Amino acid sequence: MKRVLGGVMAVAAISVGMIVTAPPQAQAVPGCVISWWDKNALGVECRSNSYKEFRIKALCKNNAWSPWGPWAKQPGQAYAYCNAINQQVANPNFNYQHQTR
Repeated sequence: MKRVLGGVMAVAAISVGMIVTAPPQAQAVPGCVISWWDKNALGVECRSNSYKEFRIKALCKNNAWSPWGPWAKQPGQAYAYCNAINQQVANPNFNYQHQTR
């Protein structure tokens, strides 16, 4: 009985841990937030004093990255387009890479 109960408790603890540790919908880069997306494109708004320009690329449904989008000035929005590789944007949480200059 103790082993069965212990196994059930372990499964419950793991399940709760998975819920607790799931990443919240939040900004992936300090000073930046996902500001807009649809099935084709992703927009990120950044407001930081540590760089003048930035650009992003988005994770697409085929697990490939879109090309880098055009450079955007700070503060502002940058966009990346999955439809450039005939794909759609994947889950919009934490699905972009950020580059600055």
